Amino acid sequence: MDDNALPSQVQVGVIGCGSMGSGLALLFAERGGLVSIFDTKQEMVQTTIKNAQRDSAVPDSNIIPTKSLEDFASSFRPSLPRIIVLSLPHGSIIDTVLSQLGPRISKGDIILDGANEWWEETERRQKWMEESFGVHLIGCGVSGGYQSARRGPSMSPGGDRDAYALVEPLLKKWAAKMDSGEP
Repeated sequence: MDDNALPSQVQVGVIGCGSMGSGLALLFAERGGLVSIFDTKQEMVQTTIKNAQRDSAVPDSNIIPTKSLEDFASSFRPSLPRIIVLSLPHGSIIDTVLSQLGPRISKGDIILDGANEWWEETERRQKWMEESFGVHLIGCGVSGGYQSARRGPSMSPGGDRDAYALVEPLLKKWAAKMDSGEP
């Protein structure tokens, strides 16, 4: 298997198709995964699709556009765990999306919150999602701007060790690389 390819036993989704979320979705799709995308502003979803069509490295067939959180959640195969990346601003919008998303996903799914949120808020959400839905939430600071989102951002994940162990291989594939090739 290509070192950059995503394992076939996971599914990835991105909520928030601004410059960072769109770049991450293209990065994930380029690395061989099917990536479901959603944004309340459908023009952002369409822009991501157009960017995939213009980028010869990205199979645009690997991008699955959705029109609602319900469509987003149902776009995944039910037998495989989901890794959902939130590329949204920090603050109450995260709580709103999590409260709507939680009932639509499955126990054992993992959410990577890329909002660079204050650690106490992340810990509160981790507890809430685990207790309410059986879903793991990993706070994952993402930096480097939209250019690195497309080529490999710097990421700082934190959360449950078992959940992290499941996403670590993917994070290493997606992350920025040092000159030595190490993430």
